[in-house]
Amino acid sequence: GMNSAWWSRAALAALLVTPMAAQATLPSPIHSGAPAAEEQAHVYPMHPSTGTDWVITADAMNYNGTDGEVAALGNTVARYDTAQFVTPRLLGNHKTEVYYLPDDVAWTDGARQIDLAVRDLEYNAAADTAVFANAKGYYSRLYIEAGRGEFSQGANTGVLQGAMVTTPSAVADTPDYRIEASTITIIPQESLLAEDVNFYIKNKRIFHLPRYRVNMEPGRSSSVASFLPRPSYKAHNGFGFKAKMEYPLGQRTEAFFNYAWYTKIGFKPDIGVRYYAPYGEWKIHYSKEESRLNDESVWIQKRPEFIFTSRPYHFGARPIYARAQLDWGDWKEGAISGSHSGYSLLLATDPLRLSERAKLTLATGYWKDFYGYGDMDRSNFYYGARLDYDAGRTQWWTGTQINRLSGETPYRFDRLDLEQPAFVGFKYKIDRLNALGAEYTWDLVNGDLKHADYTWYRDMHSLAGMLTYRAKDKEWRLDVWAKDF
Repeated sequence: GMNSAWWSRAALAALLVTPMAAQATLPSPIHSGAPAAEEQAHVYPMHPSTGTDWVITADAMNYNGTDGEVAALGNTVARYDTAQFVTPRLLGNHKTEVYYLPDDVAWTDGARQIDLAVRDLEYNAAADTAVFANAKGYYSRLYIEAGRGEFSQGANTGVLQGAMVTTPSAVADTPDYRIEASTITIIPQESLLAEDVNFYIKNKRIFHLPRYRVNMEPGRSSSVASFLPRPSYKAHNGFGFKAKMEYPLGQRTEAFFNYAWYTKIGFKPDIGVRYYAPYGEWKIHYSKEESRLNDESVWIQKRPEFIFTSRPYHFGARPIYARAQLDWGDWKEGAISGSHSGYSLLLATDPLRLSERAKLTLATGYWKDFYGYGDMDRSNFYYGARLDYDAGRTQWWTGTQINRLSGETPYRFDRLDLEQPAFVGFKYKIDRLNALGAEYTWDLVNGDLKHADYTWYRDMHSLAGMLTYRAKDKEWRLDVWAKDF
């Protein structure tokens, strides 16, 4: 049965801080809350490149110059480009550039994010392909095990047969969670596609899908662990769970089904279809979404909503980027309903390193909303900054965003809770697994302290959690998530 300690650990956890306002607009990178914890990435052994030369050492070497046959026998260490193979024997041919490593092989290649134990490796250097059996170890941002495998295009595509995949922090004798599939195709930095998939939490099989796709582009919120139901608690919603599922419809298209369910407010779905174009993402969805206004919960139905969000456009190698978003839909909040459309533009910096410990993020943007209800419209020009300082055990952060609004919204959902918020916070690491922190938020319009939040952060092996007490609102919040993504 399911490990009850696992669930009690999971239920012990907590809240990802929401940005300052729920709008139908591009979120500003200037947000309150502790910086996201660094994901627990595997450290790959790096080897200097040998170029296209094979450098081989062994107890005994046989080489036939006429036909190119080579045999390395006993304690063989072979290096090619950035890869290293440690194995008892290597047999091959320098002319065809095909090599056989028939025994156990320790295969490491930091540049290609490979750290695997395999058997029966056939390596074709000319074609840049490899076929192998009994794989175990790390590849890309994942931990894998596979009966058979094949890498092509220099490990830019990995196809695994009879495979298991989990994330680095979930690795254990029995991983906290994993997926098992007849075939898993991994394209690092892009996607994972699994066929005939079973989902497990510890030893318990949760469900089966014919296909499952995970977008693994950097900065994406989905992961191998997205399917995990995450415990959540907010005083106004009650206890509940939330999870994400993606189902591939084509190479760049997927259906998604995200849900939240809470004891006090029931089922809140977000269902739709996404298309990933090279220049951005198109999405049509039906959803029930929550925002907070004056510490009260506001729910809206989007039935449906159509959104285009561009990819971040970087200006050459400069740490500055632009994004745009367009949306159209039908909104309903209580008795108020009608069409909503809008656009938003964002110009922001990547975090700028001021020193070894400090980084600064700057952003400015403009958005405009058009409402069918009452024929109203509203616009906002904003600018803001956030400073993060990492003092080792203690992290500090502070920031502000100034919104210059004109016009009105008929909905409570997208009203700004604070027009000119300023915040300061810290997080102190007590030990390896626990941290405590506080954050204070003021309204610069009148100088009032709006929020005083006290948080316990807890590391639970593959999961992380936060338990927050919002002192001004006398309210508890809890959230748990899978750590690696």
